[in-house]
Amino acid sequence: MTQTTRSVPTRELTAELIEQISDLILVEGRLLRAELQETSARLLSGMVCLAGGFCVLLAALVILLAAGAALLMRVGLAPDLACLVAAAVGLAAGGGLALWGVKSLKARSLLPERSLRQVSSLAQILKGR
Repeated sequence: MTQTTRSVPTRELTAELIEQISDLILVEGRLLRAELQETSARLLSGMVCLAGGFCVLLAALVILLAAGAALLMRVGLAPDLACLVAAAVGLAAGGGLALWGVKSLKARSLLPERSLRQVSSLAQILKGR
């Protein structure tokens, strides 16, 4: 059994390596772009919920203040208590939306983690470690 080995010139190997690294960088760039688009969509969604939450909270605060004033004028009447209940429900809904919006806007959830890991491992490979 004879084994034949083909000698490949260093230039060809270097050219192939450069081509493969270029392809890898292009693929990583596409992955990063896709992750950033996903992150920006989450960011926009979080901001819309945050804005909605603040609007509902503001409306609930106005109702709560109106209910408190009406309650002071007419202690114990049913319409006043109805305003207080409506304000409490509004505060709970607005607070929930605002908390969800703030949570989705945390910097940690907006990082393109997969791309960062890939770029880090690519850098390690290129450094020869």
